[in-house]
Amino acid sequence: MVAQSEFNLTIEMLGGPAMIVEVKPGPRFSWWKINKAAEEYLGFTIEDVPGGPDIENVEGLSPVRIKQRKEALFRFRRCFATKGPVTWDFTHLRPDGSEFWSRHTAVPIFGDGGEIQQLLLSSIDITELVETQKEMQTVIESFGAPMVIIDVGPDERFTFRFFNSSAEQFFDLKNDEMAGRDVDDFEGVDEYGIVIRKSIITLGKRCVATKMPLSVEQTFQRPGRHRWARLMIVPVFNAAGEVKQIMTTVLDITELVETQKRLEEALTQTLSGFVTICAYCKNIKDDEQQWQSIEKYAAKHMNIHQVSHGMCPTCYEREIQQLDT
Repeated sequence: MVAQSEFNLTIEMLGGPAMIVEVKPGPRFSWWKINKAAEEYLGFTIEDVPGGPDIENVEGLSPVRIKQRKEALFRFRRCFATKGPVTWDFTHLRPDGSEFWSRHTAVPIFGDGGEIQQLLLSSIDITELVETQKEMQTVIESFGAPMVIIDVGPDERFTFRFFNSSAEQFFDLKNDEMAGRDVDDFEGVDEYGIVIRKSIITLGKRCVATKMPLSVEQTFQRPGRHRWARLMIVPVFNAAGEVKQIMTTVLDITELVETQKRLEEALTQTLSGFVTICAYCKNIKDDEQQWQSIEKYAAKHMNIHQVSHGMCPTCYEREIQQLDT
């Protein structure tokens, strides 16, 4: 284990709130060091951290604190399992009861043997950003079509930001459960959800690489239900011209696709109903390329076994004229 003093200067130099989390066998996680910015930000020191240093200890904590601990543990375990950085957003309450948002990033710190010994947890206040996004979400919610906002992080890591209510219904996803989770986090996700997430990752990478909007049509299979959708993927840039978010708009085209299929089937049936009739004797060529009288053809192909004969007015006039001459 690296000595605590070796980290003191480093995390203080970060400027923003930062903490060191010790990783013990299990794995179990405990607070180990908090810099001054984090003490001011969170309102406590490492000596009086609520619940003590053991992060899994929630005894005596408020429901809000317990929720925060569980969310942190979930992210720490994912960081430990993937051996890579993990980012998530969370809401907090200040001592005066006001709400603020922070974005946390956990980075693994490895020992000489390649094992994870500690996690470096840093935080930034994103309250102003979240308030701006809430205004945007209000606009997005007004759209009738499903719409999803996804954050683009380092190394093309995609994180769900926001679903409008139409998207929640179409994808069977809950905004409260998905917001802030990595798109490639398949834990507890059913097969349908995994298919959707993999599709988003594939299309998202193409969108980020090309920096161009994409439009694709895709089918989604649900038990007892088959849906078609047209997805429009649009990149959202920051001031440096980097793609920081992708906005996905979904148009349900199931009815259109099904209508097209019905029209194609009807056209096929119509074309298959064409027959070749002799222009002189009116015999009909059957499927075996044999010429038959209309009476025999009707009996074989049209389930008409009895016919009667008459004369139409046009033929009657023609025959009368021929008799007169």
